[in-house]
Amino acid sequence: MNYLQLPIEILPHLSRMSGVMLAIWCDAYTWEQQGKQAYRTNAQLAVMLNVSEKSISGAISNLNKGGLVKWTMANGRQRILTAVVPNHPVELPPSRPTSIPSNFYAASRPTSTLPPAELLPCLPSNFHQDKKVNKSVSREVSREEVVLPFVGDEFKEMWAIWIQERKERKLKKYTLRGEQAALHKLQTISNDEERTAIAIIQQSIANGWQGLFPIKTPNSGRGQQDRQPNVTAEEFANLVTKKYW
Repeated sequence: MNYLQLPIEILPHLSRMSGVMLAIWCDAYTWEQQGKQAYRTNAQLAVMLNVSEKSISGAISNLNKGGLVKWTMANGRQRILTAVVPNHPVELPPSRPTSIPSNFYAASRPTSTLPPAELLPCLPSNFHQDKKVNKSVSREVSREEVVLPFVGDEFKEMWAIWIQERKERKLKKYTLRGEQAALHKLQTISNDEERTAIAIIQQSIANGWQGLFPIKTPNSGRGQQDRQPNVTAEEFANLVTKKYW
C-alpha cells in the first residue's frame, strides 16, 4: 500500500490549506520523492479527488500564490507541478479549511510512464461513503483563473486589452477552457517568446481579426526573421484608449 507523503516541514501551513490544496501538494511531493514528475492534468486531478476542474484550477492557483507549488511547461504542452517545502512562514489566499480523513492514501505509486487513462484514484474505495468528508470537499469554492504563459506585466496588460477588444466588438466570450486554449496557441505560434506574443495580439487588434495568428510581414522569405512592431504595451494601450474613448 503506497501512501501520499506528508513531510513534517509542511505542518505549520496546514491551517491555511484546504483539503484539495493539501491533496494536490502531497501528490506532487510524492511524485518528486520517487524521482518522477507530477504531470497530471486538471481533468485527471478532478477525477482523482472527485471535485470539479474549477476547484482544481483555483487550488493550484492559490498554492502558487502562496509559494507552495511551482509549475513549468514541458515541450509547451505538459504542465509539471513541483511541490515547494518552505522554510519560513508564507501567507496563502483565504480558503475554507477542509479536513482530510485519516485513511487518505494513494491507491497506486505515481509513475510518469503510466497512460492518463490508467491513472488510479488517490482516494480509498470507502471515501465516498463518508458523507461528511464528501460534502466538505464538494463545497470547495474557487475562482475561475487561467494560467498565463508569460509573467511579464506588459504581456498581462496586452492580454487584458485583447479581452476588452473582443468585448467591445461583441465577439463570443471565451470560456475558461477556450481562453486557456487561446493562450496555449499564442505561446506556440510565438515560439515561447513574450515580445512576439505581444506583437501577435497587437496585429490581431490592428487588423480587426477574431483570432490570433503568426506575425505576417511583406516579402518575408525562408530563413528571414519576421519583423516585430517596436510598440510597447503601454503605447498600444494609449492607441486603443484613443480609439474607443
